[in-house]
Amino acid sequence: YVAVYSTTTNKYTVLWKNHDDSILENDHNVPYGTIPEYNGATPIRNSDEKYSYLFTNWNPDPSAIKGNTEFTANYSRTLIDYKILFMYPEKPVEKTIHYEDKFGDIEEPKRTGYRFLNWTYNDEVVDISGEFLFTEDITLYPKFEAIEYTLTYTIDDIDEEIKVNFDTENVDLKTERLNKFLENNIILGFYEVLEEGKIGTIVAKNDLIIPKMNYPRNMMLGFVSISKENLFITSLNIPRTEGYNVEISIDDNVVDKSKDVKIEDIGNHNILIKDENGVELYSSDFVVKEDLGFESEEEFDEPITINSVYAKVFVDGKEIDPANFRIDKNGTHTIKVVGVNGYENTYSITYNNANIKKSLWLIGISSIALIIFAILLALGRRRVVKYGSD
Repeated sequence: YVAVYSTTTNKYTVLWKNHDDSILENDHNVPYGTIPEYNGATPIRNSDEKYSYLFTNWNPDPSAIKGNTEFTANYSRTLIDYKILFMYPEKPVEKTIHYEDKFGDIEEPKRTGYRFLNWTYNDEVVDISGEFLFTEDITLYPKFEAIEYTLTYTIDDIDEEIKVNFDTENVDLKTERLNKFLENNIILGFYEVLEEGKIGTIVAKNDLIIPKMNYPRNMMLGFVSISKENLFITSLNIPRTEGYNVEISIDDNVVDKSKDVKIEDIGNHNILIKDENGVELYSSDFVVKEDLGFESEEEFDEPITINSVYAKVFVDGKEIDPANFRIDKNGTHTIKVVGVNGYENTYSITYNNANIKKSLWLIGISSIALIIFAILLALGRRRVVKYGSD
């Protein structure tokens, strides 16, 4: 007798696992020698800070099973690209970077009139010398601080120095010492402006407020002051304005900006200042007035000398040379000064010297005595002739 057997195929369990050992699918009673199949959703592995993942295959590669078997999902990985937007003042710059990478060489941003401090993200300082540890696209903003500059200037022989920042909206140049000067004078001011390598000028208002500065550096400001009465004794001095793109004209004659200008001609004048485009910046009439050393209606007992003036001078209707003339004749005299551009001014003064009067009395008395003596002499001569003998 021979034993006869029935056969039954062994069956096994197949586990399909994810990368973290979590079970994706559990297949029971899988017959020996069968190649198992995964019937679930495509395995997913969430991205981490550095990589994104994509399912590729199973490990081991599914083949005919010979027992309980586990398959684990395999993934390919790709570095995640993060975007950093550096907000440079001139133009934003974008950089691609990966987690834990170095930021690399980042050019320091520049802003005219400011000093760069650091980069910030959400108002927090970011150390770009270390690793990139952000898990999102970010925008970095530069943080600056305004540089402090010194403005120096001289007005009416008063030297001033003030500290200003580049972002000061309106720079007030006034000081207590200048307030009184401003009561009686108009001030025209210039300061240098660098724009694409070019030097220009800005005009300060008479209240000595200049607009927001757009050229940073320690600067020397130049000023021209004009009296509110438009009256100048002897001369008007205009400081040299070489380096400023302005044209200064006195009576339609362009001033040499490389030299100090002194207007001495007595009379009416006009100052006109234009910018480099010929646009009028300032215009004012003014008078250069003579200084003769005396006022009208004055009386003198000494000879009167007329100081030299840059004008025609008439004394009692006759033109004289002021440098070589003096009034030494008693009486009231009219002095007329004729300057340029229709200017005329007349003085009336009196010269009254007592010594001259005494001299005239003595001369008069002496003259009378001589006349009497001559008459007596003549009468005596007749008597001699009439009664005399041979």
